[in-house]
Amino acid sequence: MKCVAYVRTSNEEHSEYYLGMQMEAIEEYIDNQDWQLSKVYQEIASGLNVGLKEVIKEAQDGKIDVIIAATATRFFRFYDQVTHLQELCRQHKVDIITLDNSINTVEGNWGLI
Repeated sequence: MKCVAYVRTSNEEHSEYYLGMQMEAIEEYIDNQDWQLSKVYQEIASGLNVGLKEVIKEAQDGKIDVIIAATATRFFRFYDQVTHLQELCRQHKVDIITLDNSINTVEGNWGLI
């Protein structure tokens, strides 16, 4: 499976630490699944997330199979983001996994979506 990682923090002061922790956990998960990490989207932002929009576009173009984030809070800041992620899963057959187990569409857990 081709995977992209989406890591985000709003704390610019400690961004390297927080982003690094998320990536470490995501890389370990992907290794355990024997999947391929094709790209990492990394953001230091609070509010509208440009990187998440890029992830959605790439998924809509059929370039990835799975989007992985550390927690659901990395995705859900605005309602339109939830709507886009729902569309990806349903129409473009892209799975979403959060390492906090709130969402794992591979296993049928739609959690918050």
